[in-house]
Amino acid sequence: MLLLAGCSFVDNSYLPRAIFGEDIYCHHYAKILARGGAGNAFIAQSILDNLTPDVDKVFVLWTGFSRIDIPLPKQMEHQVEIYEHTSPTSDAIWFHSGGFGGSWHSHPRYPYARWLYDYVSAQYKPMDWDYLATQNLTVISGCLNTLDRLGIQYKFGFIYDIFQDYSDDNTSLSGPVSRDHPLLRLIPWEHCLSSSLFEFCRDRNLLDPTESTPFHPSPAGYQEWWNTVKHEVPFRLI
Repeated sequence: MLLLAGCSFVDNSYLPRAIFGEDIYCHHYAKILARGGAGNAFIAQSILDNLTPDVDKVFVLWTGFSRIDIPLPKQMEHQVEIYEHTSPTSDAIWFHSGGFGGSWHSHPRYPYARWLYDYVSAQYKPMDWDYLATQNLTVISGCLNTLDRLGIQYKFGFIYDIFQDYSDDNTSLSGPVSRDHPLLRLIPWEHCLSSSLFEFCRDRNLLDPTESTPFHPSPAGYQEWWNTVKHEVPFRLI
């Protein structure tokens, strides 16, 4: 069984098929965990919650480091029930900020608990990229090292180059991660794809032209990127 995890770069009809073909939608072979708008905390937890004994492969694309996820007990779902950017895990409902300029700003239009708005606002107010990098690298390294401990095959990548500064360009991504960040040594880089999807498509004019500000890859972009990295993935679906 394969787990396929990530954000909207994975939660679409193009990337899963480009990588694994139509069988990706067969529940005997795979489970798609990706959710649009998700941050890395949710992505990591969604993998950990689905590590059943039959899971032997994981493919994950980690998302922008400016995204904040907040888990709530399912009994508190009423706090966010009108907010559309939520996702469930086994015992929680997750609130997705979407990034520092993301969907959490919709509070006046889509009411959710005011304390959540205040909390997210406080997290972003300093615009401390080292702080956000620490939160992300903690959950990413914890998830990947768990896969190592369990002997599960996996491959991961980032949707963008986390060492580049996107703080003025895209509110879903982040400022640069310092190459001296101490948690980087906990990331098993030997399992990381050599190419990031966003820059690959941007540099080749393969972003989706239907978006007002192109960010997601076009269908051709997904396929062309996959063609350049598929030799790095040591497993297939079946």
